[in-house]
Amino acid sequence: MINKELKFDNKYLIISFYPEVYKKTLGILGSKSGRDIDKMHESGLVTKELENTMTFEEAEVTLVCRKLFKQTLDVNNMPEGIRKQFYEGQSDHDMYIGEVVDII
Repeated sequence: MINKELKFDNKYLIISFYPEVYKKTLGILGSKSGRDIDKMHESGLVTKELENTMTFEEAEVTLVCRKLFKQTLDVNNMPEGIRKQFYEGQSDHDMYIGEVVDII
């Protein structure tokens, strides 16, 4: 269980890769808001603390990245098909550029 008192440095982000068996779980995490459900509890995934962030034990590979740049995506600049398929009625998303500092 992740230490709720731990304050992670938000200068980092993670990109994690999971076995196919977690596809449905990850789909729920990606489609539900943390305001509506306790995503960490509902997922059943086991948290794993790292030096500046966290990942899950179930991840096959985790890239720890230092954030270099962040920008809100302008969906109006996307091809219409992508916009309709992935962003119709969705809130804004951010794009990050990061430097990989660790591979776990």
